[in-house]
Amino acid sequence: MFLSETMRRSPHPGFWRLLGLLAFVPLAFLAATRAEPIEAQVGPFWGEVYETACILLVIAGLGVRAGLAGCHPLARDELDASGFYSMTRNPVYLANSLIMVGIILYTQDLVLGVACALWLAVYYERTILAEEARLFRRFGIAFVGWASLTPVFLPRLAGWRPPAAPLNLRAIMRREPMIWFGATAAMAAIATVSDMFGDEPMDDTGLMILVAAALVGAGISLVSRQAGLLDDPDL
Repeated sequence: MFLSETMRRSPHPGFWRLLGLLAFVPLAFLAATRAEPIEAQVGPFWGEVYETACILLVIAGLGVRAGLAGCHPLARDELDASGFYSMTRNPVYLANSLIMVGIILYTQDLVLGVACALWLAVYYERTILAEEARLFRRFGIAFVGWASLTPVFLPRLAGWRPPAAPLNLRAIMRREPMIWFGATAAMAAIATVSDMFGDEPMDDTGLMILVAAALVGAGISLVSRQAGLLDDPDL
């Protein structure tokens, strides 16, 4: 039996990997109590540059997720090799990794950030193995042709092809606001904990504004969904 089949049939194969991934949540907040060690070593300016880079990682991941939600319908009968899927076979996992690693690195604990990246590699490797076996059974030679031209994870920008479907803003508002809220809220919480254990007063107003915006977006999405304003047969 193929390894992917063994993994797929084994009881709860992803549960323990997911549990290990969730362990990074308390570890991140514990790391945040160290009160910005990188900034203490290199100074406030480079500390701000580092934090900005972490935020940009998270924004990049959220942007990829938004593009996937808006241009790639969930219900499809053919293999989608356009848009983000023309650069990498697993753009969702790439986006999730950017978001999670960016959040963990925001604690300014480089060791914890590297550990999170390595755990994600193990977590998604097993998931991708099982999913590619399923895609091969479903799409056959079409999957082989796509896989031979498209990297499995790290994107190849030169391979970009415009998405086949037009941008659907309703799909983005239906599927993504809670992800935006979760990411910005996590970074705001880390910043707050770090400031509580630091010597400087809290000054993360910009991040708090992002959280407020995410809350408003999530609220609009939930209300609109209840009212049927975001209903779409292709979502």
